[in-house]
Amino acid sequence: MKITIFGKSNDLPQPDVRFGRYSDAYKEADRYVFWDEAVLLFEQKQYTAAFQSLLAYLFDPNENNVVQRIEDGTLHFELVQGSKRIIGRADAQRIVAEIDVLRCLQLGLPLMRRLMEMNYELQFCRFALLDDTIYLKYDTHIGDALPEKLYFALREMATQADKYDDLLIASFPHLVPSQHTVQLPLPDTERATKYTYLQRWIDNAFGLIYRLDSNAQAVAISYILLNTALKIDYLIVPQGSITDKIEFINELYYTDTETNIVERNNRVQRELTTIQQLSTEMLYRELYQVRATFGLASYAQPSQLFIAMGSILNDIAQCADRRHPLIAQYITECAVQFALFHLGMPTCLHHYLHLMVRCLNADYFDELGFTPHYVEAGTQKLNAKALKQALSELQTQARRTFPDFSLSVSHLNFKTPLNFVQSLIAALSAATY
Repeated sequence: MKITIFGKSNDLPQPDVRFGRYSDAYKEADRYVFWDEAVLLFEQKQYTAAFQSLLAYLFDPNENNVVQRIEDGTLHFELVQGSKRIIGRADAQRIVAEIDVLRCLQLGLPLMRRLMEMNYELQFCRFALLDDTIYLKYDTHIGDALPEKLYFALREMATQADKYDDLLIASFPHLVPSQHTVQLPLPDTERATKYTYLQRWIDNAFGLIYRLDSNAQAVAISYILLNTALKIDYLIVPQGSITDKIEFINELYYTDTETNIVERNNRVQRELTTIQQLSTEMLYRELYQVRATFGLASYAQPSQLFIAMGSILNDIAQCADRRHPLIAQYITECAVQFALFHLGMPTCLHHYLHLMVRCLNADYFDELGFTPHYVEAGTQKLNAKALKQALSELQTQARRTFPDFSLSVSHLNFKTPLNFVQSLIAALSAATY
């Protein structure tokens, strides 16, 4: 997600760096007008106009993710999701959409069987094969393509194609990416910085947990490892196999009820070690910029957001003591990273959480070239003036969404980045929305 820079102390250009995964859980108010139009026009059987309004609803000007045109009475459209592009058309009879997912250099029974199994897992779409190309396809009669149905069909197609291409390539080496892969390269300096910090964050996490008791402090270790994975996801924004490993780590902690926490921690360490041992060339190959139309994070009200974060922060007293104050920072950042990974939130709250992440990882943002510097290099001293300016701008933005919103800086603690983040979470939790 592209983040607006707040609290600028000068007019220097800021780096064009994206953070985190795309979210469409909250849209601007003018987007919902297009949704209402789509529903009304479909009820009036003005199908082409209804689909045009639906595509306008999906369009995000920050992503430039949707293109549509009318040609000889047929609506042609394209949607981008990650490295994939949906190409579709709607005429007087049918609406058809498809993505070329992968090219197959050699057909085989195991692959065909896997594609058939995956078809049963899909609700709207299906895998199809034409010549040497595997497609994900959806089509239906024009009168059956209700806006809500079409929305979920396109969403399934986009998100599953972007997911399955990497998983299938990992399982079947004779598959290769399609010719229409959409990837925007990153500058070499940005990739080099991301490689350095990915290595450093994993080293730091392992260095800390090796000093802890793997049984007595298993909960603390789990937060350290989970935060490291989620931090890589949000700040490095890898694609491909690294994304799959991060999602596996997250599922391991929240869905695996059969293994105990010590065993899960050991498995996560192995996954992070695998990521760390990737060659520079392999890692660089998975660092590229993509655009998106659909997000995966679920919609959350502000109250739900801070309840989820609070449940993690409550474990600080259990896991941290004076001998290991760094554990409190890992758990605090894990609460923030958990919310950014799992929950769709209003843009204004996303910016508040991003500011927290930036304060806790000031050296990384400084290395990327962001200004102003919220934390003095080599120290834990905060630039209170710049932070207050950023908070003032954030409050102005927040009131566009929540007119009664108010946050008093007098209740914030500017002693250290950790103090600041914890006090800001408390203040946001108590605010009126």
